[in-house]
Parts: sequence; structure tokens; C-alpha cells
Amino acid sequence: MIDPMIDPMTAINPPFDLAALEDFCKSRPDLRGLIREILFFETIDSTNRVALEMAKAGMPSGVLILAEAQTAGYGRRGRTWFSSAGSLTFSLFLTPGQPVQTFPIVALAAASAVVSAVEKTSGVTASIKWPNDVWLAGNKIAGILSESAGSGDPYPSLIVGVGMNVNTTCFPPALGETATSLSAVCGQPIDRNALLRDFLISFSEGYEQIQQRRTFQLMQRVRAACGTLGQRVRIDAPGRVFEGLAEAIEPDGALRLRVGDGTRRTIRVGEITALREEPDPGLTRRTTLSQPTKS
Repeated sequence: MIDPMIDPMTAINPPFDLAALEDFCKSRPDLRGLIREILFFETIDSTNRVALEMAKAGMPSGVLILAEAQTAGYGRRGRTWFSSAGSLTFSLFLTPGQPVQTFPIVALAAASAVVSAVEKTSGVTASIKWPNDVWLAGNKIAGILSESAGSGDPYPSLIVGVGMNVNTTCFPPALGETATSLSAVCGQPIDRNALLRDFLISFSEGYEQIQQRRTFQLMQRVRAACGTLGQRVRIDAPGRVFEGLAEAIEPDGALRLRVGDGTRRTIRVGEITALREEPDPGLTRRTTLSQPTKS
């Protein structure tokens, strides 16, 4: 029973334990090299914006920017990202020491880490919707936005923004049919502190592999978790629209598409829409994406 003197949202969504999170990051060698500092905001317009300003100001990287809520969160192509109490919203300010061509793999590593953390924390299996979403039970629960900082720099800084619907209880009408939360699927509140810790552990492993340029195992995990593979999709790419079967994710993170005439196209950027729910019998995938929508 919830104590009537306690705010119901606080009861189902305890605050972040920042002291424990800092101790956790300092106690693990894999995270000490990833996170140097943690910044927390009760409310902020955008954690990615804060991270980008830090990068442009030449501040040291290795920063986790965490917020209880965002008022102006955004996704790809400037789309609004809904973020309220119950979400897990943060950005990582990183310096991979890699060219921008590798950055899509970092975003996929983040998506894979979300899938891993969700499964470890709640026991349910989510899937990646290429290139930057995570879906569960036919609806979107998380989005990844990566942005580079340092135009003209051959090895620029990278901002990886993550927004997860964890204990979110309501969504705007426009998102009602396509978004869900982890707690809604599981039927119980989810510990955001544990979810964040599990994400950081998984992401640090993939990020280290990217820095060492040995991404075979990482990409195997990404492909195994990708629900887009085996689906017929439409991709609105710059200047062209393609329809075909999503066959594979290439080593550089691009999607390989088999179009109607049997030829194969490599797609690196585009808006993807599922055309049908049934998977191709020749390909395996983790879950079916229903309610086809653009990412």
C-alpha cells in the first residue's frame, strides 16, 4: 500500500540515487574511463544541448548529463521527444577518437545496450528498430540520438542522447498508438537506477570494442537484437525511396536492402516504415514490429 502522505509518482518512481551512481562508476574500471563527471538536472530543455555546448566550449569529455524531465527534447530531424517524470533521459559526452563514419555504430551500440539493460532489469525482450529506436510489444520505448560536435575535426566529439519510457504513465495523443513504457508492459514499476547501471555496463563494452576497432561481436549482438531484419520496409532516403526486404546490417551499421528486382542497396540514412508484419521465413529476428510507423 502506498503511504497517503507520499506523492504517488514518487512511490512508483523513486528519485535517482546520484551518490550511489557516482560510487558505482568510480568502482568499475570500464566505467572510470567512460564517465568522468555526472551532471543532474531536475528539469532541463535538452541534455543533448547541454552536452553540445560543453563540447563546443572545449570542455573535457566523459560526462553523463542526466535529467528527471526535459522540456524541449528532440530526436532525429528535430522531432520533439516527449520526456516527463518516469522517463530515463540522459546524454553522454564522449571523445571516441574515431572518424565520424564510425558514429552510426556507436548509436547502434547504445540501442543494443538499451535492449540488454531492459532484459536484465525487467526480464522482457525488446528489439532494435534500425537505425535508432528500441521497441517492445509492438511500440516504441526508447530512442537514440547521436550528434557530432566539432565541424572540420577529423576526430570530433560525439554526443549520444538516450530517452527511455520507463515508468511513464501517460503520453500525448499523437504518441498514444506508437509509444509505451517499460512499466506498462511489465505491469510494475521499474528501478531506473538499476536500468541506467545496466545500460552503462553494456554500452561501455561496445564502446571499448569500437575504440579498439574490433566490432565483430558488437555487430553480432546488434543483428541478433534487430527486429527490422526480415521485414519488408520502405525507406525514404535522401532523394530516393526504396522498398524491399531488410536483409542485414553491414559492419559499418548500414542497412542492406534487397529491392524488387533482386539487387541490393546499402542504406545509411533514411526514414524507415514497415510494410508488413510477417518476417521473411529465410531470416531470423527477435520480435515483430506492429503498427508500422516512421522512426
